[in-house]
Amino acid sequence: MIIWRGWGILAFLTVGVGVGLASLLDATVGLADGAQWTGIVFGVAGVLTCLLAWVLNFWLADRRTAKHAELIRADVERHVAAGVFHAPGFPPLTTLAEARY
Repeated sequence: MIIWRGWGILAFLTVGVGVGLASLLDATVGLADGAQWTGIVFGVAGVLTCLLAWVLNFWLADRRTAKHAELIRADVERHVAAGVFHAPGFPPLTTLAEARY
């Protein structure tokens, strides 16, 4: 099941929040037809689950990846500038272009 991949388990959270809000509205306002509102709640929870999944799995992951790549890039540049960056079995590299290659 796709729900068990990544942050998919949070789908239960969005559905639970939706059902809780619908129950609260029913207790305070008194909803006319419970079946109709159940469908609306699950529809809204589905949309919120999609948005939450996009934020966590794509937008946030891209930001973390870019931050990590920048740290690696700075580390490579620091090693090359110090003249200590080299791969095992190869002569030490002297330029950043050689290190990136």
